[in-house]
Amino acid sequence: MASGLRTVSLARTTREESSRLERLPTVRAMGVVLIGLIAAFVFWFLRRTDDRLGTEWIAALQHTQLVSWKNEPGESPPRPRFSPDGKMIAFASRKGGYPDLWVQQTLGGAAVQITRDEWSDWSPLWSPDGQQIAFLSNRGGEVGIWVIPALGGVPTLLHLIPQATTGRLNPVNLIAWSAKRNAIYYEAQRNLYALDLTSRRATALTSFDPHTSRVMDLSLSPDERRIAYVDVQGGQADIWILPLGEGKPERVTASQDEERFPIWHPDGRRLLYACKWGGIYQICLWALGGRTPKRLTSSEADLFIADVSLDGRRLLYSLSKDESDIWGVNVQTGQEVQVTTEIGLELWPAVSPDGRLLAFQAKPESSAGGDLFHAHLVVRTLDGEDAAVRFTTAGFDPAWSPDGRRLAFLRRGSDGQLDLWIVPASGGAERRVTRGVYHGGYGLLPFYRLQTRDFSWAPDGRRLAYASMRTGASNIWITTLDPVEDVRVTENADRALVFSCPLWAPDGRRLAFVSETRGASEARWTVWVSEVERKVMLPILRSQDVVRLVGWVDSGAALLVAISAGSRLVPYMAREIRLVRVTVPEGKREPLGVLVEASVVTVHLSPNGRTVAYVSRADGRDNVWTLAIEGGRAVKRTENRDPRVYFSTLAWAPDGRILYYGRQASWSVIKMIENFPEKGDFR
Repeated sequence: MASGLRTVSLARTTREESSRLERLPTVRAMGVVLIGLIAAFVFWFLRRTDDRLGTEWIAALQHTQLVSWKNEPGESPPRPRFSPDGKMIAFASRKGGYPDLWVQQTLGGAAVQITRDEWSDWSPLWSPDGQQIAFLSNRGGEVGIWVIPALGGVPTLLHLIPQATTGRLNPVNLIAWSAKRNAIYYEAQRNLYALDLTSRRATALTSFDPHTSRVMDLSLSPDERRIAYVDVQGGQADIWILPLGEGKPERVTASQDEERFPIWHPDGRRLLYACKWGGIYQICLWALGGRTPKRLTSSEADLFIADVSLDGRRLLYSLSKDESDIWGVNVQTGQEVQVTTEIGLELWPAVSPDGRLLAFQAKPESSAGGDLFHAHLVVRTLDGEDAAVRFTTAGFDPAWSPDGRRLAFLRRGSDGQLDLWIVPASGGAERRVTRGVYHGGYGLLPFYRLQTRDFSWAPDGRRLAYASMRTGASNIWITTLDPVEDVRVTENADRALVFSCPLWAPDGRRLAFVSETRGASEARWTVWVSEVERKVMLPILRSQDVVRLVGWVDSGAALLVAISAGSRLVPYMAREIRLVRVTVPEGKREPLGVLVEASVVTVHLSPNGRTVAYVSRADGRDNVWTLAIEGGRAVKRTENRDPRVYFSTLAWAPDGRILYYGRQASWSVIKMIENFPEKGDFR
């Protein structure tokens, strides 16, 4: 009889189960991989769709030019503002001769000038009802907030800003006119202030240290509860947001490239700003809480966002175009020759001691953005018809060693400091020799270097002198090259005293340099001579007027200085500049002559120490002139016929026969984007 029970092989079952269990992790892994691939594809597809849509609306933006003009000296990109109804704009321009205010309809037509005077007027701001325009002006010699009817009239003073500093590194700007608070917000001394229009009292709303802080470009949120601003930390300029009252600042951007001029969108959820992209400022958009910014433009010139209409649909921005080439003029024949023809900027020429090579700095972009410290150094030959480029490297402000074998130059480091480098004249291995060099700055139009030299070679070619604030106070230093060693020449601890322009005497044993005492009632400018080995420092000239050290004359027995009325060294034309010989060490002064309608920062001494070259507008146009310092009349050497072409820093050839100079022009343009999306996913 058969039984209902079955006999099962346990060994076989165990082997099959084991095999199945061994295959299970592989199957699961393959499933995970497959799911991951599907998820990655979905993410890629959505991201691609998002990017495509983002690109489409950006590409559809309509750009309309509203106004343009050829710039006057000292003019920087304008900051135009919309009227409350968005039908008009107000802006400041020098196109009438002085910095005045203008208004223009956005639908077209000619701009209307609403201020006409010799004072500087800037930073226009519309009243909430559109009937008035507030602006900043230095009328009466003090910076204040003024108001004028929107179509012109008599300006009225609202408030004087105490101790206002209007320089490029510490600006004063109007930010917003609040109907809710009946107040005007403005930026001064790196802080935000609110001017109550009823009491005429100003209140500080932030507490940044004006002496140590590098905060700038303040912008008030639409709800008036937050500010966006730029702060430079570790040499990096990023955008931050700070709640007014109590709250901690929050960094918005963290790019290695520079960001400037944040502007709030009226929805309070987006920021527009100027972002460096490939060395050129573009317009970028950041949605708060978003992933990455969106670049709205791809311009070959620097673009600066200026304002957003109240409906959020239109953007105002400005751009600046610069062009500078190096020319040379034979001082004996008057023949002028164009040396460089590339697009962009070429300026600050330096001729090698044998006269065969020319070093200069270049920026291939069509605008400099006010920053010449990010440039390329170019060395090319001057012999023959086909000049050849020897080498290029990142850097600016070149200076040849006395034997012509090496070239010293400055380069901005990643921490924002200026470092001093040397390189063989034929190119090759570069060497950084010191850090933290102080540079005296430059003008914007034209791009004059303000000091004769910001560092200089000793006659033996083994040492370089420079100024630095590495100890917290300004001092003159010397770096030796073999071996590299920094030696402090001065022992200054006064932070109000700023040294610049170290120039070696022909004997290599003495240094001349200049100091400026900032914020003092006594003599502001002093010329010093130091015996380097003995560390003896002797003042040989003191002046309340601006003093620029030109060079050593009489085989090192005297110094040539140029003196101009005023307290600040500026690159603009002065009615007259006095040339004075000062004996060393006696300090005896001897007047040598007067330069008419000239810029003190353009005066350069010839290699033999007998002639000065300079730029003058005596005939209403920039031209190169020369004057023998022992007597004689000034002689015009160039024949520029365009009143809006400007000449920048000069350089003599070693034999004194040719003068090289930059020939520069600049344009400002205001444009409008008309169809900016009011809503959408901008993250």
